[in-house]
Amino acid sequence: MSGLGRTKRDHGAVYDYMSAPTALPAQTPDDPHAWVEVARTPDARTTRHMALVLQSMNVPHGIAQMEDGQALLVRRAQAAYAAEQLARYERENRGWPPREPGFAPLPSGGPAAVLYGGLLVLMHILVIEERYGIDWRRMGRNASELVAQGEWWRVVTALTLHGDLAHLAGNLVFGAAFAVVLSQTLGAGVAWCGILLAGSVGNWVNDVVRTEPHVSIGASTAVFGALGMQIAAEWARRKELRLSKVRRWTPVVMGVGLLAWSGMGGISVETSALERHVTLDKVDVGAHLAGFAVGAVLGLAAARAHLAQRLSSRTQSLLATGALLIVVLAWVRALLTLG
Repeated sequence: MSGLGRTKRDHGAVYDYMSAPTALPAQTPDDPHAWVEVARTPDARTTRHMALVLQSMNVPHGIAQMEDGQALLVRRAQAAYAAEQLARYERENRGWPPREPGFAPLPSGGPAAVLYGGLLVLMHILVIEERYGIDWRRMGRNASELVAQGEWWRVVTALTLHGDLAHLAGNLVFGAAFAVVLSQTLGAGVAWCGILLAGSVGNWVNDVVRTEPHVSIGASTAVFGALGMQIAAEWARRKELRLSKVRRWTPVVMGVGLLAWSGMGGISVETSALERHVTLDKVDVGAHLAGFAVGAVLGLAAARAHLAQRLSSRTQSLLATGALLIVVLAWVRALLTLG
């Protein structure tokens, strides 16, 4: 057999190799240095992997090209040891890499999304018709000066107010869509509590960060909070599955792109001593970014805590109901200011 007497040194390990013989030569049965076959596969990649196993154990070996595949050869004296190591390698790597389990979505949270849409429509009707003689927009908008003075409920009530039908329709459609997807990932209760928290905290953060007094309305802060939650939760799920970096970061890149493309809408008003009215041509990018960032933190925390798996459907329902009650209580507190 040509080449069996040569050796190759690689990373400190010394092993014999062959120049592709087509058959094993005749050898003396009792010769401990005779070459014997320990494995044969039709797949060259598998044979190379097994050769690397023997190389890591400093076992001299060679690969012979046969008619039906490749044969892995070792010295007779080390055949039993080599076979044991190859069997151990096969046991430890059986089923690896693991197959990505199919995604089993939770209930979509469709009824909650319908309720969300109904609430936004109801509030818009109250606003444009000034029902009960109340200026709902002025009473519930997120005015940074008033929030700083203790009117905390405004960061919540502002999420239910919109400037016109286009503003309302955008947040209704995208908000419901993002919420349904997020509900399938984390459960309806965790999703809606997170969306409300991301929206209200995002509004508050925006109030604190911006130096000038301003007024804002709209559910877009919460909508982008939902987007941030979904992206972070999906990133955490893929990381836990040990997927490739490309597959882990793809939803992040897509989500940030969606934020950049659609996150330029909304209503934000800088106020001055001479101008206190709401205009519809300014954009509250800061609130969108704040909602997205807060949502990402919440989504990552919920995913790592495995809340979707740990919470029962009853608990999820209670959490979703609690989110609605918080909005109602915020408006009740706002109405108390009329007295």
